[in-house]
Amino acid sequence: MLSRLAACLVDRQVMDGIIAKEDQGLYTYGYEVLFLQLVNILLAVAVAAVFDSWAVMAVFLVTFVPLRCFCGGFHAKNGWRCACVSVAVEAGVCALMRQVHVHHSEEVEILMLILSGALIYTLAPVEDRNKPLEEEEFDRFGRVAFGIWFVLTVFWCVLYFVSDYLGFVVALAQSIVALMMVAGYVKNAVRA
Repeated sequence: MLSRLAACLVDRQVMDGIIAKEDQGLYTYGYEVLFLQLVNILLAVAVAAVFDSWAVMAVFLVTFVPLRCFCGGFHAKNGWRCACVSVAVEAGVCALMRQVHVHHSEEVEILMLILSGALIYTLAPVEDRNKPLEEEEFDRFGRVAFGIWFVLTVFWCVLYFVSDYLGFVVALAQSIVALMMVAGYVKNAVRA
């Protein structure tokens, strides 16, 4: 559906002379990605509304998205599966945070941060067949991923004193990224 919408939009722009015919495929792909990102944002807003967890969702996305972009790991086969996995993860985080509000361990939180950092330092980026990386991206993405982890860990320190509840969301997001990296690494090893 999004592919057809993107194709129709690009066809119209080609007919109007806005886009060159030879760039049609590139623009169609760009619109598909844009539309899928909009769907993902709307789904995240819906999950936050259902769970009434606006702050949790905001902190989770601010932590998860940039780290995930550079760490890699498991990727779904197509955009719709990715959206489904994203909604499941976001709903799981919101549901878990309702329980964490009552039962919260600082030691577990610190352990999550340390283990996530160690995995990110060791594995990032993890390539996936659905998201292949160029040779020069490996080194650069690994350094950027660890830098983002470091900045987010400093963010955790600040949040810990402001709201240890939201600080736990940072540790949880880092742990989920690390687990997705491990899943991608295992998937690659099984394929090899």
